[in-house]
Amino acid sequence: TRFKLYEYDYDFRKIRRVIADSEICVTMKHHPIIFAMGECVPCISLAFSSYYEHKNKGALEEYGQEKYLVMLNNDDYLDKFMELIKKVKEKLFVREIIMYLVFGILTTLVNWVTYFVLVDVFNIEENISNIIAIILSILFAYYTNSYIVFKTKRSNIKERIDEFFKFILGRAFTMIFEIVGFFLMFNILGITDIISKPFITFLVIIMNYFISKYFAFK
Repeated sequence: TRFKLYEYDYDFRKIRRVIADSEICVTMKHHPIIFAMGECVPCISLAFSSYYEHKNKGALEEYGQEKYLVMLNNDDYLDKFMELIKKVKEKLFVREIIMYLVFGILTTLVNWVTYFVLVDVFNIEENISNIIAIILSILFAYYTNSYIVFKTKRSNIKERIDEFFKFILGRAFTMIFEIVGFFLMFNILGITDIISKPFITFLVIIMNYFISKYFAFK
């Protein structure tokens, strides 16, 4: 886990940007709650007095999130806090899966549309069209996975380059699998590309999730 300390800055735009780039916001203050809700970032509020309980609960209630308030003067505050952290992590996991599937579908569309346009419109040979379609879909997948699905935070260009090459390495493996698989099904087994292409793509989507989750964007 990486930590970064920020010097205090009165510019609320910088504070909001930090919160927007976070997975979870844990705060004892009122305004970070508003910023987190505005950026669709899960927020847990900590309060140690009736004043902050009333103030922070009011902000959470505006978004139907009042259950994410923890009173620090209660004996069970730690248990409740850990319970809320668990709930937030479960929500983040579900969101990740949904976003991965959504952009997986869009990546597949990029792949398929490119392939069939090259084959049917430009009359390019099927295997060459398949390779071009794979390359374009890989570039699209990197951007969406890094910046939207897994929301990786890289502090410098070197880390971003390392991440990109890990992603490319993983996708190179599945690209070889897809090329060989399509060749075997289409050219060797004689299965029509309408069946071969979707079947191989389905297997590749599953493989790519695990490679992205536990290798490229770890």
